[in-house]
Amino acid sequence: MADAIGSSPEHVRQAAPGALAIGLGRGEIVAEVARQLGPLERDATVVVAHSGGPDSTALLFLVAEARPDLQVVPVHVRHGLRDDAADVAAVRLAGQWLGILPVIRRVEVQSEGGPEAAARAARWNAVAAVARDLGADAVLLGHTADDQAETVLLQAARGAGLRGLSAMAAWRHDEVGMAIGRPLLRVRRADVHDLVTGDGLPSVADPSNDDPTIRRNLVRQVVLPAMDTVSGDAAAALVRLADLARLDDDTLDEIARRALEAWGNRWGPGWAVDASVVDDLPGVARRVVLRMVEAVGATAIDAALLTSILELDSGRERHAAGLRASRDRRWLAMVPAGIAAPAAAPLPMDRDVSWGQGLVVVVTQPPGGSAGSRTDPSRLDLGLVDPPSLPAAALAPPPGGRADRATVLLPAGLGELTVRPRRSGDRVHTAAGTRTVAAVLADHGVPRVLRDHVPLLELGGRIVWVAGVDGDVEFIARGLSGPALRVSLCRAGETEGAAPL
Repeated sequence: MADAIGSSPEHVRQAAPGALAIGLGRGEIVAEVARQLGPLERDATVVVAHSGGPDSTALLFLVAEARPDLQVVPVHVRHGLRDDAADVAAVRLAGQWLGILPVIRRVEVQSEGGPEAAARAARWNAVAAVARDLGADAVLLGHTADDQAETVLLQAARGAGLRGLSAMAAWRHDEVGMAIGRPLLRVRRADVHDLVTGDGLPSVADPSNDDPTIRRNLVRQVVLPAMDTVSGDAAAALVRLADLARLDDDTLDEIARRALEAWGNRWGPGWAVDASVVDDLPGVARRVVLRMVEAVGATAIDAALLTSILELDSGRERHAAGLRASRDRRWLAMVPAGIAAPAAAPLPMDRDVSWGQGLVVVVTQPPGGSAGSRTDPSRLDLGLVDPPSLPAAALAPPPGGRADRATVLLPAGLGELTVRPRRSGDRVHTAAGTRTVAAVLADHGVPRVLRDHVPLLELGGRIVWVAGVDGDVEFIARGLSGPALRVSLCRAGETEGAAPL
C-alpha cells in the first residue's frame, strides 16, 4: 500500500514549528495541502475520511484541487448514534460535485471505552478496512491545527510525556503499514470553515460538538479561550509545543535505537541489554525497554509495566504481560513467558542442529592438529582454533558468555553426544574445579531468564560443554591436542543444513 509513496511521509519538506497564520487565502491553503501530499506518487489512490462536516469536506475538495492526479475515494461511516440523514446527503452531494462516488459503510458501536472513543474506533476500523480492500496508498484525515492544540491539552491533562505532547503527526504509518496523512494539520479551523462557507460547499455541523460533557468540547469552549488571555493565541503556541516535542521525541527514539543496537544482545528467544544503559541513560532507558518488550511480544504494554521492569533489583524477576524479565549484575533481560527450551536430542556428526529461536549448533571436522597443543589445564581456554572455521559474527555466545567459548574442540572416539538444556543438579569439571552448571552460568553473568536456553553437550551423563560459557577441562585438553570434532553455537542463517530438534 505504501509503494506509491515516493519518499517516506515522515520526510515531507520541513516547515517551521507551529501552525500557519490565521487568515490564509484559498491559494495558500491549496499550496499547503499540495506540500503535505508531496510524498504521494502520481496516480496514487487515497481514501478521504468524509464525515460530512466542514473540516473533512474542505479536505476532500482541497485534495482534489491540489493533486488532481490522485484517485480520491471518500468514505463515510454511519455509526447510528444519532440521525445522520443530513450528513449522508451532504456526502453524496459533495461526491456529485466532484464526480466521485462515495463509499458509505454502517457500523455497530461497542460500549468499551465510552461512546466517543468507541465511535471513533469504529469509524477508523471501517475506513481502514475500505482502504485495505482498495489497496489504497494512504488514508487522509481532516484534523486542523486547532484539533492539534486541543489534543495537546487533553494529553497534558493525562500526564503524558513527550510522545503524548507530540499529539498527532502530519504523516505516520499504522501498525500494518498504512500511511495516514493529515494535510490540514497546520491550517487554522477558522480558515477551513471560511473556505467551506465562501465556496458554498455542502457540509453539516455535528451537534455533538456543542455537548459540554465531552472533554474535547470543554477544552475547545472553556480552556483554550482562557489560555488566549495569557498567550494571545494559545492554539498556535500549543501546536508549536507539539512540533518541538515531536522533534525531541524522535531524537530520543533514535538514541534508544542506537543504544539497543550498541549494547543490546538479541539471543535465542529473548533480548538482553547492558544494565548500565538503564542506569546511566534514564531519559532513554524507558524507550530501550519498550523496544525490548515489543520485540518479545508482550501482550499488554503500559507505563506501569515499563516502570516495574526498570526498577527491578539485581537478582530479581518480573513476570507479567506475557513476558519474564530479570535484572542481574550486568544484564537486564527478557523472554516470552512460558517459552520452553528445546528438548534433548542426539548430536549428529554429519549435520547441524537447530536450537531454539535463531540459534544453531554447528558440527564440523577440523584439520587434524590445527589447534596446536595446549595441555596445561590451568591455562586452557575454549575454542582457540587457528584458522577459525567460522567468522566471529556467526558465533552466538549467550549474554555473559564469550565468543571464544562458543566453540569447543573434541577428541576422536567419544561416542554418542547429546545436546540438551540444563537440568537440576548438572555439574561440570571446569579449570576452577567441579561446579554446578547453575553456578557457572550465574558467575559468568548469563541472565537468569536465558539460562534454561543455553545448550549443554553431554557424553554418557557427563557435561562436556556449556555453550559459550565453560566446559570440561579434561576433554578440552584432549581436543586441543588433536581435535577431531568442532562444535559451535551460531546464529541461524549463518550456516546451512540445520536439522530441527
